[in-house]
Amino acid sequence: SPMLHNFEGSLDPGALIVPGQHLTLSPVRCENDAPKLSSCDPEILVLSSKARPKRLEMRGSDGKDYVWLVKGGEDLRQDERLQQLFSSINHTLSSDIKCSQRRLNLITYAVI
Repeated sequence: SPMLHNFEGSLDPGALIVPGQHLTLSPVRCENDAPKLSSCDPEILVLSSKARPKRLEMRGSDGKDYVWLVKGGEDLRQDERLQQLFSSINHTLSSDIKCSQRRLNLITYAVI
């Protein structure tokens, strides 16, 4: 979208907070401590699966890049269950010495 492409974040108190901060390993307890959205990648990758989700990359005021898969008009419960399954598979892979040495893992995303 032109709005996201031209977005230049500000660190004003009303700035946009990076979504999903409550789902991280160390959740943000105070809104003031949460990273704010500072920029958006101008390119959006449309994946070739049936639902054609969009992959968005945005940068937070903490300097980290945040990646989201965005889908419209769908029930996300099945996606959440698949991500839980992928996390379980990653745990199993990391427990196996050979898999761990080869750094085998599945990429997972938070479903929000």
